[in-house]
Amino acid sequence: MFEFDTTTGQLSGGDDSERVIPISPTGPASPVGFRLTLQRVDGVAVSWGGGGPTNGVPPAYLDEMNRLGSVIRSPLWLTWWARAEVNEVDGYVDYNPTTSTSLVRFTGRRLTLILRRSTDTIPPGGVEAATLARSDLGAAVRRVAERRSLGSPPPLH
Repeated sequence: MFEFDTTTGQLSGGDDSERVIPISPTGPASPVGFRLTLQRVDGVAVSWGGGGPTNGVPPAYLDEMNRLGSVIRSPLWLTWWARAEVNEVDGYVDYNPTTSTSLVRFTGRRLTLILRRSTDTIPPGGVEAATLARSDLGAAVRRVAERRSLGSPPPLH
């Protein structure tokens, strides 16, 4: 349970009832209608995966997307995501869209990447499917770079 001091704007409680969380007031304190969001202090959290069903998706595309999930969690990429001024990156591939495209959505300090790739547009060959996976994710991160004026993203290899 949290206790909010309407005079000072301080919040105390939570996991440790002795802990006081400093809050810089943006206006007069009010006893109702506040939202608490604890900001990560240890970097950017990156979640990647999901978007099934994957029936009929060539294994090379799936394998490359899984590998790319590890790449975008690497220290080089975490530094790049931080430059985009986000604390969270959530991404997945939708294999059942009507069109193949990428969606990039910023909500506060959260970034959502949705790669839309219809299964029937993925080549069955290993090299071609893996190349398409890199191209799909590359297009999305280039959009992030453009929207946040970051320059080129790190390599996806």
